Amino acid sequence: MTIKVPRLWEPVNNKMLRRCAARFPADRVHIIDWNWAASRHSAEWLYDDGAHLRPAGARAFARIINDGIARAYPPLLKPGPSPV
Repeated sequence: MTIKVPRLWEPVNNKMLRRCAARFPADRVHIIDWNWAASRHSAEWLYDDGAHLRPAGARAFARIINDGIARAYPPLLKPGPSPV
């Protein structure tokens, strides 16, 4: 899962995650892109510090994780409505 935090190391860590995932077959490693989703809903989902979740952000975070697992392992979970 990518990160969303207003720190210099955010893009470095997200890039590292993607590069590492690319070294494995696509059906073995799945990246959940929290950074992409949270960047589009910062005011609604994140407090002013840009890192900590508001209640709506916590719900979206849980849904995005659930949906990511459901896409990677369809028999385990059913995706719900997307918060984005």
